[in-house]
Amino acid sequence: MAPPNDLRTSRHARPGGAARVAPPGPGCGLVVDLTGDKARLRLRGTLDLTTVHDVRSELFRAVGADTDVVVDLSAVRQLDAAGLVLLLSASRRAAATGHRLALEGLSHDALELARATGLDRLLSIRRSAAV
Repeated sequence: MAPPNDLRTSRHARPGGAARVAPPGPGCGLVVDLTGDKARLRLRGTLDLTTVHDVRSELFRAVGADTDVVVDLSAVRQLDAAGLVLLLSASRRAAATGHRLALEGLSHDALELARATGLDRLLSIRRSAAV
């Protein structure tokens, strides 16, 4: 049986779109929905120094799909500076291809961390979706 924090990913494909799923990691799950010119990534679990490597390649692959990307963090229980730096790196990759990466669903603590580190000025954060 998997440990309680081992959140498996699932596939959600829509007509005209494709879903890719990152391999399950020990603490972070990722679902990627590609529909038309938009990609939506839903992260679950913990995105920290111990788990960023679990989602990095799939996150970068989605950002490289010639599309704008929305990263939904509403199911992320814990996010540290390493997770924010990964998201910043993905945002810069998107910008380099003329696209945009936006974050939504940040917890109060994650938003405070982004503010404390100054990353809130570098990342596109949808404040209306923040908790």
